[in-house]
Amino acid sequence: MEILDGSDLNWLSLVEKMIQLSTIEVDAGYLTSKIHPNSQLTYAALATIHQYGSEKHNIPERPFISDGAVLSQQGIVQALPASYLNFLKSGNKESFKPIAKISGESIARAIAEQKFTKLSDVTLRDRKSRNNPSSLILIDEGYLINNIETDITQK
Repeated sequence: MEILDGSDLNWLSLVEKMIQLSTIEVDAGYLTSKIHPNSQLTYAALATIHQYGSEKHNIPERPFISDGAVLSQQGIVQALPASYLNFLKSGNKESFKPIAKISGESIARAIAEQKFTKLSDVTLRDRKSRNNPSSLILIDEGYLINNIETDITQK
């Protein structure tokens, strides 16, 4: 066992910080009420429609949020020991920034990997009529992929 120098690592302080670990929450996704400029929906509402699909709008399920969570697992497992140790030394929730970064980037990666039901011919024709020949899914204009947010809270 390695013994670390520092008056902040006495047993009482260490136990208090270990208890505080249960109050840390790292979130990634669409966390605020920011509005998508073309749909007038919040990014969270738009993401939900694509995550679960919408029969009403003929949109198939495109689970990029849950796919992002799966993609983040290995990176989070690798980053956790350093984040925990940094938190136990400092008591600062910012010790979990690497976890937040991995989480947000994994959602973007899930969008970029394009492992979804292809766009319909109707959608492709609509895009072409707007001078957008792209067949990329969830990346019509880049708003979803560029508005992923992360947050670290301590309750």
